Amino acid sequence: MKLVMKKDALSVSPRHYRIHDASQKHRLIRLFTQICPRFWKTRRRVLSFALVTFLGLGSVLGVQTLFTERVIGASPLIQPILLTSDTTVREPDVSVQPKVQSEILLVQTPIEINYQQLDQGQDYLASGRYTQACQTFLQGFGLESPDCQLSDQELQTLQQFSNSPANVEGWRGLGEVLRRVGRLEDAQTVLSFISQPTPADYLSLGNTQRALSQRQRNLYNRTRNLDDLQQALNQVEIALDSYRTAAETDGSNSQIIPTQARLNQLSLTLDTVAWLKTVKQELTVETWIPTIKSEITQVESAAKKWFSILEKQASQTHQTIQPTFDTKTWKNLTFPEQLSLIYAQVNYAVSLTQLQEYANYFPSLREPSTAEINQRFDTAVTWAKQLNNPLAEMYALGYYGQWYEQQQEWQKAEKQTEKALRLAQSQRSWDVAYPWQWQLGRIYKAEAEQAEKQHKTSAMQGYFQRALTAYEAAFHNIQNIRDNLLSAELDIQFNLRDQVEPIYRGYVNLLLQSRGDNQQENLEEARNVISELQLAELQNLLQCSVAQLEGEETVSLEAIIAEDSTTAVLYPILLEDRLEVILAVPGEKLRHYSPANTPRQEVETLIKRLWYSLEQPFFSQRGRQDSQTLYNWLIQPAEADLANSQVNTLIFVLDGALRNIPMAALLDENEQYLVEKYAIALSTGLKLPQSESSGEFNALIAGLSKQPELADSLDNQFGQLDYVEIEIANIRAVLQDSSLLFNEQFTDKALQDKINSSAYNLVHLATHGQFGFSREDTFIITAATEADQEINSNINALKIDLNTLDDLLRARNQDPIELLVLSACETATGDNRAVLGIAGMAVQTGARSTIATLWSIDDPSTAALMKQFYAALGKKTTKAEALRQAQLHLLQNPSAYRPSHWAAFVLVGDWR
Repeated sequence: MKLVMKKDALSVSPRHYRIHDASQKHRLIRLFTQICPRFWKTRRRVLSFALVTFLGLGSVLGVQTLFTERVIGASPLIQPILLTSDTTVREPDVSVQPKVQSEILLVQTPIEINYQQLDQGQDYLASGRYTQACQTFLQGFGLESPDCQLSDQELQTLQQFSNSPANVEGWRGLGEVLRRVGRLEDAQTVLSFISQPTPADYLSLGNTQRALSQRQRNLYNRTRNLDDLQQALNQVEIALDSYRTAAETDGSNSQIIPTQARLNQLSLTLDTVAWLKTVKQELTVETWIPTIKSEITQVESAAKKWFSILEKQASQTHQTIQPTFDTKTWKNLTFPEQLSLIYAQVNYAVSLTQLQEYANYFPSLREPSTAEINQRFDTAVTWAKQLNNPLAEMYALGYYGQWYEQQQEWQKAEKQTEKALRLAQSQRSWDVAYPWQWQLGRIYKAEAEQAEKQHKTSAMQGYFQRALTAYEAAFHNIQNIRDNLLSAELDIQFNLRDQVEPIYRGYVNLLLQSRGDNQQENLEEARNVISELQLAELQNLLQCSVAQLEGEETVSLEAIIAEDSTTAVLYPILLEDRLEVILAVPGEKLRHYSPANTPRQEVETLIKRLWYSLEQPFFSQRGRQDSQTLYNWLIQPAEADLANSQVNTLIFVLDGALRNIPMAALLDENEQYLVEKYAIALSTGLKLPQSESSGEFNALIAGLSKQPELADSLDNQFGQLDYVEIEIANIRAVLQDSSLLFNEQFTDKALQDKINSSAYNLVHLATHGQFGFSREDTFIITAATEADQEINSNINALKIDLNTLDDLLRARNQDPIELLVLSACETATGDNRAVLGIAGMAVQTGARSTIATLWSIDDPSTAALMKQFYAALGKKTTKAEALRQAQLHLLQNPSAYRPSHWAAFVLVGDWR
């Protein structure tokens, strides 16, 4: 499993203080720390504050900066730490305030930032309490914002302050905080207010720009749009320019900042080369895409350019920074800069491990020796011990262990990692302990495999159990801090899945491999872990906790199935080396089967190819073969168990890329679709309401048939929906007492007024929309206000994102919506979390279940399917069975029998 760690942090330059009565206590502390250096070692809180005083820094390398981004690939590979001029070691803080609705109030604007609030903001920043720090900095500038969202007006207000030393310091602190909470564009804007930036400011700006490039990379990884790839590379170049300026500009009061900037340049370039290498590998297997050769050529060209940049940077960096790491130089530095140099030493050692790998491909690269890398790690550990700094020592040891893991020197890797973990536990640093627990689990697993090859059964069993224990500890640590991480930093939320997913999967892998009397307990735990991964991803999308998602009076999926003899649940799990399925049949013990000892990458390639085939007007022979292969993997091993039961409904808790495939379209060996045998629904692991649906519906129907015209011309990609009027008429023929909002009447305000005026438990929206990569990218389209409309074939329209839709449909004190139907929406291309987006729409609107489509459907087919669905639903059948009957109706239609017409409709949530 390859690790690509996201590097992140901002810097703030030395503060310029004035004597001020309101900050007398802080002024005296600063003076005393200058006079008596030993005071640093006596009070941790004063230590944090004093470091901020000298260097104006935020937190150093907490879990947020070290272990944010992980890319699933081959084997673990060390990646560099991003350096900041920050050397403050924060005490881990997970008491994050809950998110509240954004509301910024302009209070009396001062001429200069309030000194007391400036000092308090820096104090919060030093301890990692970013929400409080942001609020305090803004209050110092006369603004109020509970969640750090700044409008253009507030940014203009901030810019109107003069470039006095105190105001500049306030901008620096606020810029760092905004970076920490994921407001990247605002952070960049605030830092630009500084008229005479220092090298530390450029370093800070580079780190912000680097985060923007990472976000653009994440977007490309989901869209596979080459424009997004190029924008990510452009942003990397901007960040490199800022780092270059930080390294070459005179005026730094720190000897370390130029070194930090050059190391960040090198690590960013290494990061970019590794990413492009992964992109090329993934594109190479997608041979069914007509434009794939052109895309590969463009990526190869970009990779060649960045390898050339890497060759130059590696040589320049080594020549320039080598003298900085001399022990004599380190001893002559002040305490904060000594700490900075320790992290810089680790950063460089980690970068050298990557350069050693690439030297095999590019002979012109200087290949670092193993002895040189070991020496750098040893020096960093020694310096940390001399400073009596456990957290710095922990990071040096942890990365040292990871380096030995890469070299497959398991005993040495185990020794260093165990030391790092003990230091984390001694400091009660649970938020930085779980990566080392995961690392230790990987090492123990490798040692178990080695012992098995040597036929040392007893040793193999011992190492295996230790690996299982380490993974279990890492999993439970993440569970304990997940909600706090979720509400702490928005940019981290976006990457949380990549950070924790390999830990969840690694733990499940060991649970499914275990044997013995507790096998049934291990299966239950594996099922629980994979469900928790689904919840983590859903929380990540919605940015709220599980408790907020599930509401009251709910019961688990497993509890419902135990009382329902007609429903079975399948949990397919994508592991690195194989596909596993856990099957829950009523009245039977859990069982699992591993139908395909096929690497995950090959399974995902088949899934992508099948999705492409299903969406096409003609279902190709290759597509049919792929559909049968997936059926044989997921369903065929369970056929006997299902046939011997009373099951007529299958619930799938799908994993990863499998969510993109409608299970209804799987073909057996007799060319029979799965939907012809069973009703089908999808679950995300959320608890469900205790009570079943009443079967009585009071419906609100809304739709747009005219072509929407949005304010942003780039959004005008949606055409008119000619059959929406027929679709609505068909539905109202069945649900005769339903209410209607059509075309110009279908505004966001009208929708909210209708929701508030009556207890609608079925909402059908026949309008364009998308289930995207985030809350903002998940939306529906409504008409603008009726006063804005002109009488023509088009309609002025608005995008209503998930945040707004939440407000519209939850703004009532009534029973929850039984069913939300989104008949013309589609998922964002390439997004593995499409079903999560659909589920997120349901959760945010308070709906028990949702019907939506995985791709854009033929307009007449949608109208015909919806007519049959509501006709079946009116007979008080389950939602899953009603959808099945509607899909079978199209399947029997000579003009709509292909999967592209009917298979994309999926039911997510309560199927009853």
